[in-house]
Amino acid sequence: MPIRITWALTLANAFHGRTYGALSATASDKYRKPYEPLVPGFRFVKFNDVEDLKSQFNEKVCALIVEPIQGEGGIHACSPEFLTAARQLCDQYQALLIFDEIQCGIGRTGRYFYFQKFDIKPDVLTLAKPIGLGLPLGALLTTDRVAPTFGPGDHGTTFGGGPLACRVGFEFLKILQEDHLLKQIATTGDFFKERLLGLKSKYPFVLDVRGEGLILGMELSFPGREVVNRCLEAGFIINCTADKVLRFLPPYIITKKEISKFIKALDKILSEVNLATQEVDSVSQPVGGSH
Repeated sequence: MPIRITWALTLANAFHGRTYGALSATASDKYRKPYEPLVPGFRFVKFNDVEDLKSQFNEKVCALIVEPIQGEGGIHACSPEFLTAARQLCDQYQALLIFDEIQCGIGRTGRYFYFQKFDIKPDVLTLAKPIGLGLPLGALLTTDRVAPTFGPGDHGTTFGGGPLACRVGFEFLKILQEDHLLKQIATTGDFFKERLLGLKSKYPFVLDVRGEGLILGMELSFPGREVVNRCLEAGFIINCTADKVLRFLPPYIITKKEISKFIKALDKILSEVNLATQEVDSVSQPVGGSH
């Protein structure tokens, strides 16, 4: 029988991991170049571009992989219109819709899964990070239609999903439910975002604040590495993605008092950075008239 050639679609700016297959599904040259040649069979769609998605979809597409909130890409959420089109096209061409919620899932947005915000369900859902609380644990959830493709022992890792990690994951899910953490995450996330928006209104170089729950980003008009370093000196660990986006992924149990303490420190740091920027601009201005 002839071999049927198919490929999977993934989104520009998405990040799916550093293992060989996951890296192959990642569009960014920053991560791909050092490891090429990679696994073939992936094509990339413009983020939130429904027309580009439609133009690339046909009967040879076997799957569409979507990061509903792009973490490494700068805290960008897929639009409801894009996700709706994704589901419709996958149904039309019998392709799998795969959601990568490794960063935004398991409570991070104030819901168990971010896709629950919409009337859209994936065929496959990947989960990890918070579920293991630092131990090697991930999960793959599928529909009944997809599940039979995996038999017992078909896939696994040497150290992942051991008895200790699974017990910790079980306790985490139990706490998430019994301590009403989802509601707390949503409430503290709203509080955090409001305070970040307050800084945006104060500093013109803060271009945007976005995200949901406790996955938030602040986009600057300049590279954010210096702000990250100063935050670390002040006792706060944050990072910078897409060069100019400060990413905030605090623990689920963070309090409003702790958020206020951080915002006060960040306000001071942004003020200092603003002053330093103004001083550099003033030094670089030409002195005297034209020649």
